Amino acid sequence: MKNKKIKIWIDKMEVDSMKKYWLIRCLKTALPYDFVPVRDLIDADLVILRDRYLINVRYRKLLTPQIKKASDKGAIITLFSGENRSDTMIKELCTDFDLCIGFRHENEFHYNQSGGPKNYLRYTYGMAINTNFEKHRLLLSEEGNGEIRSAYYDENPSEKGDFLDNSFHIYEKWLRRKGNAAFFAKHTHFPRKEIFDLCKEVLGNVDSYGEYLHNTEVEPMKIPKFEVLPNAKFNICPENAIGVGYCTEKLYHAFIHGCIPIYYGEPDPEPKIFNKERILFYNPKNEDELKEQIYKIVNDKNYGEEFFAKPILVDGAEAHIKLKNEQLKKIMHNLLKKVK
Repeated sequence: MKNKKIKIWIDKMEVDSMKKYWLIRCLKTALPYDFVPVRDLIDADLVILRDRYLINVRYRKLLTPQIKKASDKGAIITLFSGENRSDTMIKELCTDFDLCIGFRHENEFHYNQSGGPKNYLRYTYGMAINTNFEKHRLLLSEEGNGEIRSAYYDENPSEKGDFLDNSFHIYEKWLRRKGNAAFFAKHTHFPRKEIFDLCKEVLGNVDSYGEYLHNTEVEPMKIPKFEVLPNAKFNICPENAIGVGYCTEKLYHAFIHGCIPIYYGEPDPEPKIFNKERILFYNPKNEDELKEQIYKIVNDKNYGEEFFAKPILVDGAEAHIKLKNEQLKKIMHNLLKKVK
């Protein structure tokens, strides 16, 4: 029996790139549908809106009539926000959509009791992991959204390392890594430079591969993380902002490659997944604490081994990620079954 064809349109993406989008790739592995990109929104069976729809009033007004036409024809209208958007914004703009996916916690919405989306799911980039935990394969790309790079680890799962049971994180092996700290950044958001300077002071050098503070021989943003992080001890990976539930792919990438993340974000990011004791946090009010932690992990064997002995994932993390994937699969399958 052939898979049902679903015509897709994704906000601000070229037709040739739509099938690489992280959500489509995630759904392809779980649902019996063939996704076919189309150029016009009103011809789509599945419309995926993104952050530009939320933040650009002029663009939103331009798109709204087309969204209504597509919806009237039976299209499924969804939105994914990959940034730190307020629950108020999502409630006001996405109430009538079939599904809204974002970082905010579900309990903020109360399923339309406060005027929020009828269907809302908290699902982040990092949760886009194959639910076959024996293979530990990552579905999202190195860029985090599947738009730029193919799913490298779908083809090379053994190269990723086994971060779920901590066996990839061995202190003596980690110490032999040639790179001290790796840094990828395109922009100047606080506290990127502050963490960069702090690490440089303690470690002697930091390799910056992004456009911001670039200091390597490689052209900025031309080398993927999977070629750099396995050789780095630390990964400087601050979030773009601090917000309720806002935790992107950054911690996942650091841990997958055996790095210690130096992080700036919520004080307990993804508490159902990560052990916060295994993350180094930047606190602008107490930089000395972070400096001491970095120094002791590198130079004090007992301290370093104790740090590495801590599990990366909390109990039930795998089950939680599986649950979120099952929720996404079930909701999308129920919606797509309605497409004629």
